[in-house]
This record gives sequence, structure tokens and C-alpha cells, in this order.
Amino acid sequence: MCKDILKYNFLITLLLVFLFSNICIISAADIDSMQTEIDLNGYSFIIGENEAMQYSIDEICGLMEPEDQPPDTNFDPMLGDIESLPSKFDWRMKGGVPSVRNQRSCGSCWAFAIAGVMESAIRIFADNTVDLSEQYLVSCNYDGYGCEGGWWSAHKYHLNAIPRGEKSSGAVEEKEFPYKAKDLPCNPPHPHPFKLKSWSYIGRNYYPSIEQIQKAIYKYGPAAVAVRVDSYFQAYRGGVFDRHSSGSINHAVILVGWDNNYEYEGKKYGVWILKNSWGKFWGDEGYMYIKYNTSSVGYSANYVTISDDIKYCQTPVSGDMLINWNCILKKSYIVPENVLVQNNSVLTIPSGIELDINFQNNHLRVDSGCGILIKKGGAIK
Repeated sequence: MCKDILKYNFLITLLLVFLFSNICIISAADIDSMQTEIDLNGYSFIIGENEAMQYSIDEICGLMEPEDQPPDTNFDPMLGDIESLPSKFDWRMKGGVPSVRNQRSCGSCWAFAIAGVMESAIRIFADNTVDLSEQYLVSCNYDGYGCEGGWWSAHKYHLNAIPRGEKSSGAVEEKEFPYKAKDLPCNPPHPHPFKLKSWSYIGRNYYPSIEQIQKAIYKYGPAAVAVRVDSYFQAYRGGVFDRHSSGSINHAVILVGWDNNYEYEGKKYGVWILKNSWGKFWGDEGYMYIKYNTSSVGYSANYVTISDDIKYCQTPVSGDMLINWNCILKKSYIVPENVLVQNNSVLTIPSGIELDINFQNNHLRVDSGCGILIKKGGAIK
């Protein structure tokens, strides 16, 4: 019996060694050693303990490029769209970026980047703040993606792909399928109130230029991109990340802006403003300033556009309806004679009155408790 117990303990020990042999949790001694190298090589960033260091890189990096891309993959060369770009631009300063999220110990960075750029597009172009479900992408895709990784092709579930059991394509709200940081059953169906109009890679191939990415960010909002992550990236706390790591890309992030002349400790750098999904206690409150062309940042950059007729509320309106004009109306709008409409005003429309909106070059947000975005020529009854 004693021999059996010893054999059992030995097997348990072997199992534990196997499970933890590839886990690289960064220790205080590792931090000291890494900081010494940073100082010796004159790099411009600092490192320190943060929440992401409790996980291995494999646990928190899950962007996996497939060997073969779908034949209908779309590329936008971004030619002639913008005559001149500002030397620096930051969507955070314009209210176009939702709060930093935390994927925790699940390689779902791809889902956070995909949901994140759509959230920003809705915020920028539909004047509405939404929280989309990353768990829906993790659990309901039919590509085999999950906490072990995924790829940008999962944009299709926000566009036109319908998983088994769902009634339509489109994004799902966080409240309908909360994030649990693990692979869960899909349990369809779910409401799909938000939908993409399109998504596209930036440039002519998977290696867009700095200017092409800048044009896309400026025109369409924050862009989802790939980057190569190592232990230095993982331990980043501030400054300009300028230590290149060679090797394959492994992590999905969002670029919310740039600065061609970012000054740090008396030196100027061209940097991307990178939004991560490792919580606000990583990096500079969840962000990184990363030097252009470092660690393959920007590889496979892509953007999204949202549907023209996104609805923010599908609940029928009964009785009087309060409408808040939280927008800028251009060109023309037509309403019944007995309803007064003024830009940036509040009015009440009696039930049974039809309101026709005609507009161009902009969008209209109508807020009736939960809000609706009406497409051109749409109507509220």
C-alpha cells in the first residue's frame, strides 16, 4: 500500500511539472534583470509589476494567423482619402474610445480587439456608448476559436455569419452574454441589435504603411492590429516601448491614435497609442506608447464600418415619445406641421404622429428612453 501511495505521489508530481513547466511568471528578480538590460541598451520604457504578470504569455496572447486566408478577404489601399494628416491624433480626446477591459487568463485578445473597434465605431459615428460581448465571439463562433486563440475573420459574426441556433448575425451586448474568461457553451439564441456594414484590412497586403494605418484611424476610428508580445511588453509600465521582439505575432490590440513627435525624457519618437485588454493597471492605465515598426505592431491592421440602420432600441414606443436631438442635422429634415423641431432641442411628439427624417452626410440619434438610430428615409410611428 505504501508503494502505491509513493507511486501515486510520483505521478502527481510529474503531472504538476508538466503543467507548469511552460508557465513563465515574471518574478521580482526577473524584473531587476530586465530593467538592467533596458538601462544598458538605452531603451526608453520602464517595467514593473502589474496584473498581467500573474499569467503566462500563452494564457493572455491568443492571436493565431491561419495558414490560408479566405478568398473574399478585402484590402483597402487607403488611396486619396485624406489630403493631410495631423502630426498627432488621439480618439480618446474626442470621446471615441470605451474604457479599458480585462481578458484575464483567456487568450481572447482577438475577441476584445474585434468588439473594441466596433464599440468605438458606434461611439464615434452613432453617438452611443455600448458594451459588446466578447464571450459571444469566444463561445458562438464555428471556426474553433476560443481561449486558445482566434483571428480577425471573426469580424464576420458581426457582419453576416450566423452561428447555429442564432436567428441573425450581428453583435451581442455584454449584458446578454457576460464575459467569463473561459470557453462556455453558446446557448443561443441572443439578441443582435448591432451589425457591421463592412470590415477590411488596411493597405494592399498584411504589411500596411504607417500612413495607411493613420488614414484609416482618422477616417474610420481605432484600428485592430497584431503585435509580437514578449516578457518586456508584458511588464511594461510606461515610457516609449522601443525594444523590438522578433518572431511571429501573437497578440491582438487596438491603435487609438498616434504622435509623430512624442517627447519622452528629452527625445522625440514616432509612436502609436496602443490600447490593450489586460486591465487598467497594466502599462499606462491600460495603454502603451509603442515606437513605430516595433515588434511587428500594425501587422494585419483592419477597420470596421457600422450599418446605416443600427437600432439601439427595438422596444415599441407607446404614448407620448420624448425625443432628444443629440446630433448635428445637415441638409434638410421634414416633420408634420404640428410638431416643432429644432436642432439640439427637446420635444414631445403625440402618439400616432409619424416623423419622417431626411438627412445627408451625417447621422441622427433619437433617444426615446433607450434610443434609436434612424437610417436615411426612416420613420418613427
